[in-house]
Amino acid sequence: SLWLYNLMSQVRVSSRAGIWVHFALLFITGLYLSQFFQNPKQASGKKKTPTPVPPPKFIKWILIPQVLPAIVLLELPPLLQPMPMAPVRPRIEQLQLSEGQCGAGMYFPFVSPQWALREHYHFLQRMRGSECILYNSWMDPARNELIMRRFGLHPQIMSAIQNNDPRLLNGLESLVRCAPLTWLFFDERVPLTWQNQACQRLGWTLYSNGACVSPNPSTPMAKPPERCF
Repeated sequence: SLWLYNLMSQVRVSSRAGIWVHFALLFITGLYLSQFFQNPKQASGKKKTPTPVPPPKFIKWILIPQVLPAIVLLELPPLLQPMPMAPVRPRIEQLQLSEGQCGAGMYFPFVSPQWALREHYHFLQRMRGSECILYNSWMDPARNELIMRRFGLHPQIMSAIQNNDPRLLNGLESLVRCAPLTWLFFDERVPLTWQNQACQRLGWTLYSNGACVSPNPSTPMAKPPERCF
């Protein structure tokens, strides 16, 4: 596992249960082989002191550290078939701040572990290395639903953005100033004109990657979302 992690630190196991099943089978097989070599069959009815049987020579070869990676490569040589891999999304450099320098912010429209999970995972990937507080990572489903109903990534909110509904912009500004939030990260489907309008209204700076950041990002969050609605 350590060898695999050092080689590909971003690997994600597609079958979480499967890897435990495979490990369990290997472990059980190892126990069986260990007992087999250490406890040979006894003579009929007479107890004798078990004599350890030396393991076969090929086992000594397997114990050499370099042999295991070689077996893995021989089993499926590189370039034999294409390996499907998802691209690693770039980090949001404007939010690579330590906890004392970065307040709280939100992916907009709102996503969470219970809503729009794919976008939520992509957002977490882009926030790696940052210590900012993420409004999108509350583990309280009731709190997430409260925000999702007002700002969630669903057709009604996207329609309000396309139609430039002032109620949505007013509600977002109210939440930002109440919490307070110090940054927003816009979904790529939000029109650039709407991003500019929202960011200018807050007096923040909008970057080309969709990050809208306050000039004072270290302002701490003072209120949870339920106290701002």
